[in-house]
Amino acid sequence: MQPWGISGPQFLLLYPLAVIAGLAVAGYARRWANRTAQAELPPTVEYAEVAFLAGGTDRAVDAAAARLVHSERLRVNRKGVLSAPGDPASDHPIDRDVYEVVRQQPTKVHALRRRLKAMPQVRALSERVAAGQRSRSPRERALAKYASLALLCLVLAVGVARLVDAITDGYPVGYLLIQLIVSMAIISTFYIGVWPLPARSRAGTRW
Repeated sequence: MQPWGISGPQFLLLYPLAVIAGLAVAGYARRWANRTAQAELPPTVEYAEVAFLAGGTDRAVDAAAARLVHSERLRVNRKGVLSAPGDPASDHPIDRDVYEVVRQQPTKVHALRRRLKAMPQVRALSERVAAGQRSRSPRERALAKYASLALLCLVLAVGVARLVDAITDGYPVGYLLIQLIVSMAIISTFYIGVWPLPARSRAGTRW
């Protein structure tokens, strides 16, 4: 009797197909999560919304910092450290948040991004743009990511269960073990290296 009523060669043929199907679902989920919907824009769109559409909250923070540096409300030294020598003198709430963080502690842009992501004004911008159906909300993107990851983890779990059964029954498991290792490496690379990359619009613009 073969484990699960299917021979080893048959399982070795079907298992990669299951992994490929799971990766196809994950790829579609990533495209869905990064898709921007067409929405009717108001007559005037503020700079933060344009920056958010171009690259999310990081780009919005970058744009605010650049505005403040250009207007000499912030300074940046040769090491890329931002400092706040003067008055922010800006009515925009994200500008004020950026200035306040830098005033408290001079910092580089990448650290500023991390600190500003949790700020109420930046989160409100993300929710406001998502409400206008111009992009998926952070919650929707996370749901798509972890739902597709759960599916692939289920596929891996089936492979591990088959491996354990084969070892218990004394069947050779070398090829199956290699398939599992390769599958785990591919799935890890997809979620760690590929998923975070910005998607591209049809015109080739990165979003």
